Amino acid sequence: MGFSPGSRLAAMGRAQSRSVKTCAEYERRYFQLDKRLCRAAGQQWVSAGDFVEALIALRPTLAARTWRVYKAAALWGLERYKDRDDDSIERLSSVGSKGLPPRSRRTSGAKSKGVSIEAQSAVLAVLDTMQGRGCGTARRLADMLIASLAVGLRPGEWASSQLVRLPGEPAALVVQNSKATNGRGCGVERIILVDELSPSATSAIERVIGFMHREARTDHELQRAMSRLRSLLRSVRKRAAQGMTGRAKSQCLGLCLYSCRHQLIADAKCSGMAQPQIAALVGHRSPDTASEHYAHSSQGQSPLVVRPSPETVAAVREVTARQRPKSPAKEASSPDPTSSLGG
Repeated sequence: MGFSPGSRLAAMGRAQSRSVKTCAEYERRYFQLDKRLCRAAGQQWVSAGDFVEALIALRPTLAARTWRVYKAAALWGLERYKDRDDDSIERLSSVGSKGLPPRSRRTSGAKSKGVSIEAQSAVLAVLDTMQGRGCGTARRLADMLIASLAVGLRPGEWASSQLVRLPGEPAALVVQNSKATNGRGCGVERIILVDELSPSATSAIERVIGFMHREARTDHELQRAMSRLRSLLRSVRKRAAQGMTGRAKSQCLGLCLYSCRHQLIADAKCSGMAQPQIAALVGHRSPDTASEHYAHSSQGQSPLVVRPSPETVAAVREVTARQRPKSPAKEASSPDPTSSLGG
């Protein structure tokens, strides 16, 4: 396979249309909401106006992120499946997430933003015992945890990633950014240099990519493979948490695959990596995303040995430069976000 970081990233940009996968997710979520609101109203069908009012009434029980997802899916569905009602669409469009809590006490709000050493060791010990009894899924889950802690990929990004080794060049992980549409990512791809990773971590990455390429060739296969891993993790973390108390136990019980991404970002912050470099490492469009929504540097526990390629960092710089300028007052009080980068 021919590989040149410069040529691979030359076409990086911000697609402005929703992907087919995003539209399918909006459709699925819209019909879930419609069914839920119809059931709550005791009817088989509700008008667009009633749908919007019921959804807005549900808003105070949601986290800000959940509301934004529900709202986007509802607007998408209202334009396609309900009798056209511009007033209702405008009414829903005007309701933002201001005032809602950033996290919910339910479901995703209870997930751990990070992976403590104690939780990591306990979970891997349980998985090691299961592997000894011939559980292949336990081997895959252990590899997924180790690899994700090493490079911080979103779980779904493994299926389209490649580990590249060329003579005279550092080993590189080429990742297709899963949130590259509508300007949400730093580009189509990002490149993570992994030449300083331990052989065991590199081997885990190779096995995860191999597993995903074999068993997740379609979106359906990917969802099924990830469902098996998540189901096993829910069982394993309960066993691993036995004997723990307090914060350690709650962190272990809240462990999910995405927690590994939070932990890598915490390690990057703790290691002193600049914001634009962190954004490039994890595929964010804005250097501020990791600082605002991910784990804090105080949770860092391992020195970071991976780094984004210079081309990927340059892509973040380019996207940042295209953002709307700050007001003069903010510009005067804020440092240049790229000033901490080297040449």
